[in-house]
Amino acid sequence: MVSGYPVNMDGTFGTRIHRTEKFIERFSEKYPDAVIERWDERLTTKSADRAMIDMGVSQRRKGISDMIAAQLILQSYLDSKRA
Repeated sequence: MVSGYPVNMDGTFGTRIHRTEKFIERFSEKYPDAVIERWDERLTTKSADRAMIDMGVSQRRKGISDMIAAQLILQSYLDSKRA
């Protein structure tokens, strides 16, 4: 599993990291054999918003932006494994 990891732009960890770690902890308890990769998600929301503009999709549709950002995180992870 790949989990977006919300690192601040300056590389520090903010409050969102704690929520992410709690999610990963609960997931690991339920699926103890799962390998969880934490993946830096900086700028993925901006990239998703830009993609939505390019596609002519309203940026008010928050769920769509999150879905595109998740795809960008996963694609970035997969690309890193290919290199």
